[in-house]
Amino acid sequence: MSLALGKPYQPRDFSMSDAGAKDLVAREHAGYGSGQRFLRGIFCGGTLAEEAMMIMRATLPEIHSNTAVMPEFALKDARVSVAHSVIDIGTEEFTRGLPHAAIAPAPRIERFNAEAADPSVAVILLDFLLGYGCHADPCGMMAAPIADAIAAAKKAGRRLTVVASICGTEHDPQRLSAQKQKLLDAGAIVMPSNAQASRLAGMIASAFQPMKNGK
Repeated sequence: MSLALGKPYQPRDFSMSDAGAKDLVAREHAGYGSGQRFLRGIFCGGTLAEEAMMIMRATLPEIHSNTAVMPEFALKDARVSVAHSVIDIGTEEFTRGLPHAAIAPAPRIERFNAEAADPSVAVILLDFLLGYGCHADPCGMMAAPIADAIAAAKKAGRRLTVVASICGTEHDPQRLSAQKQKLLDAGAIVMPSNAQASRLAGMIASAFQPMKNGK
């Protein structure tokens, strides 16, 4: 927008203020149990998963994946997460003989439930794809699992943070605003882009990382 108006472009990490982002991170950390520290990403879009890992490398240098940006962090088994992990649920090991997870989300729901039940997990990062070639209600399908997982974590004395982004518009048949509201009602944090969602999730998880030189 700045460039279109002939003004200097000033990049920002978030559409919210930096102070607002820090307050959000602090709020989430206030509820975590002592054993929580890991981030798990479960993506339908492979390109979005790669973007997320590239963005989070600044704060989380070791992210394991079945489509790892760095080969040394490739998962031996895509069905078993290790430490901080980002999974592309649309790869062949998950879709062989089945529709893509953007169309039939059952594999992602199953993986989400498993990650959410792990007491070492603090943050789960999700993407949602809208359009004619996608599920008719992708956020609605995930709303109940998200709400149930957040409630179960709270009952167990933990906090589960779910950060999401939606790739779509009001003109898509699922309608962006309607899909977003379903996630908000379930208790998820919805960011306006995958980049912002990834940056926020990385900030939250990076606070668990030991600082270099003991600082």
